[in-house]
Amino acid sequence: MKTIFTVILVLAASFISFCPVFDYNWLVTRIDRQKEIAALEAKVLKVMRITAVIKHIESRGNYDKPGDSGEIGAYQFMPKTWKNACKKYVGKYLIPTKENQDLIAFRSVEDLVSQKYSISQIASIWNSGYPNCTKVGITITGVPFDVPAYRAYFVKMYKIIKV
Repeated sequence: MKTIFTVILVLAASFISFCPVFDYNWLVTRIDRQKEIAALEAKVLKVMRITAVIKHIESRGNYDKPGDSGEIGAYQFMPKTWKNACKKYVGKYLIPTKENQDLIAFRSVEDLVSQKYSISQIASIWNSGYPNCTKVGITITGVPFDVPAYRAYFVKMYKIIKV
């Protein structure tokens, strides 16, 4: 009996040396990494959808569209806002080419999403500069504006537009 037990121990020890040890920490790390990747993908998709909505509402995708109050491009950046966003997100002024407009808009929206603003608040910030603006009126240049209507339309389009 003692000999059989010894043989079983020797065989078990040999088997363990050929069998990889289950590493629980490795598995948990991989699962956590997959969750991080999924969260990042969800954030990028959200930023892309918001950016698409802005482009649709502001210019219907026309990268050369001038605005009624001096805005420029597909996302209708005010010139000063464009200059500041370029400096903030890429460190220098960029000519507002199609690619640069997409880049700066994406980075701007990504920043707002990272700050945990809601879709409606992002719409308000894009339209007025303030997250909870409820103003309705006429700009200095005589252009009417209605931030609550813009916010409502933005949220509606966010539900419709897919990327």
